[in-house]
Amino acid sequence: SVELAEYRRGGVGVRVVFLVCAAFWVWEISEDTVVYDEKVSKLVAIPWTSEQVAYDQKYQQLFNSMGELEKFLGTRHQVRLLCFVVVLLGYVRLLLYLQVHPRVAILICTLSHARDDLLHFLFSTVIVGVVLGFLGFWLFAQDPGMQEFATFGSSMGQLLNIMISDVTITTDDPSYLAWVLLSTFICTFCLLNFLLAIIVDSYVAVKRAVEECVVESDFLSDAWAVAEVGWRRWRNGWPPHSAVVVALRVRAQQAAAEEKPLPEVELEELMHMQGPAGQALFVSEQSASQWLEYYQQHECLRGGFQSD
Repeated sequence: SVELAEYRRGGVGVRVVFLVCAAFWVWEISEDTVVYDEKVSKLVAIPWTSEQVAYDQKYQQLFNSMGELEKFLGTRHQVRLLCFVVVLLGYVRLLLYLQVHPRVAILICTLSHARDDLLHFLFSTVIVGVVLGFLGFWLFAQDPGMQEFATFGSSMGQLLNIMISDVTITTDDPSYLAWVLLSTFICTFCLLNFLLAIIVDSYVAVKRAVEECVVESDFLSDAWAVAEVGWRRWRNGWPPHSAVVVALRVRAQQAAAEEKPLPEVELEELMHMQGPAGQALFVSEQSASQWLEYYQQHECLRGGFQSD
């Protein structure tokens, strides 16, 4: 329950940050056009044709207006960059929300399962890429006809083009052809296929775990079950799931401490269970009986409870 409370407080903090950033972004958009028009109006209003204003004063107004406009554009760029980071974090959080159900958590669970292999693959890829990029830079940087290898960064860009798209061969230099063939074989045929193999293996493992899970159904059925349980809890006076989980966890810990097998939950025992604050979980015997009857409908839980 403490972990759940901390998670909820963290979620509230993230929501507050998103709301503040969204409000700031809306305010920035509403003020953007007005402020920009004011800066440009000062620039346009410089009296270049007036003979009563000295040229030094005109140029001073020009420099001042240009400085204000440049500062405004820089601030706007920083705000847009901040909004981009906030939207990106929100997108990541949206992906994390997909873990709400095993069927829609395939992406996150696959990446999490493959995390160790991906880190080692990334380490090997960086080493291979740096060596190949430096080899191309060292061989072709001095060639005037190969400006794409003029710097180490541009050479790495050429290597990236080989991995994700293609490369145009514009010379018959044997060393260049050898570099292209070597890079294509290592990056495209080896590294990319290794990456796909890691992802596929992790996906198969996660998919097998989902199929072996006995407590989940399809997403729509489970979503309907959540709504149904909420309505039944309000109607029958059932306790929150977190309170039931805490009580059952305490019961399991007591059985483990006494080195006794965990017995099945009976109605009488359920009536005497207490919540985190010491209050009774169920308001009446009828409420507890209805709770048992509802969860006995699920085959995966059948046999774990007794109603009489």
